[in-house]
Amino acid sequence: EINPLIEYIRIYDRHGHIFGNPDYKPSEELRNRLMDLFYKRKGTSFDINEGDRYFLFVDLHNPRYPTDSSKLVEVKYKTFLIKDKIKRAFIDVLLNGVLLFLISLFIAYIISYLIDYPISKMVKEIGEITSGNMKNRISESDILELSKLAQNINMMVDSIEEHIAKINKEQEERQNLENQLRQSQKMEAVGLLAGGIAHDFNNIMSAILGYTNLLQMQFGENKDIKSKLDQIVSAVERGSRLIRILLTFSRRQCINIRVVDLNEVISGISKLLRRIIGEDIRLNIRFSNESANVLADITNIEQVIMNLVTNARDAMPQGGEL
Repeated sequence: EINPLIEYIRIYDRHGHIFGNPDYKPSEELRNRLMDLFYKRKGTSFDINEGDRYFLFVDLHNPRYPTDSSKLVEVKYKTFLIKDKIKRAFIDVLLNGVLLFLISLFIAYIISYLIDYPISKMVKEIGEITSGNMKNRISESDILELSKLAQNINMMVDSIEEHIAKINKEQEERQNLENQLRQSQKMEAVGLLAGGIAHDFNNIMSAILGYTNLLQMQFGENKDIKSKLDQIVSAVERGSRLIRILLTFSRRQCINIRVVDLNEVISGISKLLRRIIGEDIRLNIRFSNESANVLADITNIEQVIMNLVTNARDAMPQGGEL
């Protein structure tokens, strides 16, 4: 009742008799064992593999009494129950260990999924950015630390992208400046060439104008010849104005600011304007009734008017009226 693992408990005196049962006679083997234990005055150690009986020596000897009252206590265990419990305990420990191992594997898998997957995804997105796709950004994670890391990386990528855009803009501006410089150098070369040609052509026109004046003096009374010579003089003067335009373009002709009448300027280049616009566009010129005097360089005024007429012609490819 006290311990279900104990089958019985017996108390022996030094003669091998059971305490409280004097009629019990132990076997010769047990008696010799009991005597040996009393002589050695010690018990036995319990070993479940060697037996199920355990002896405990209780020293009750009192020197004042001649009789030794020491006892041996025999305890017999139900070893089959102990072994069964040990086996059950071993199985429980084994099952609990396996269960704990499986739980550990599951927890490790969950941790790996929650941490390794976001990290692998982040590494992949970083690889796409480093390969040159600067439009990509790192996705934020549910893990606070990885989310902060993604934000910092995105800020760094934005800064790099802005820096690259700034560098590209500076390179584009530098390229434009270089193109403008080359164009300016080309225009300067064209201007030098035009100036040289205009200067030589101006000498030719001066010679033509000089000989035409001599012919006017010689045939001044012949109206038919004089009219044709006047047309030559007018053409030479228009050519001279074109030469002045080229010289102005090449910066070899000084700008001559004076009072000019716009009516006369337009009238003087009206035939040239008609040739510029072509046959599909009608040119309608309405002069001012009063003098339209302005302070300007006549060559520049003529150039402005020709530019306006040219732009108007280009704006009316199907024909029209100017």
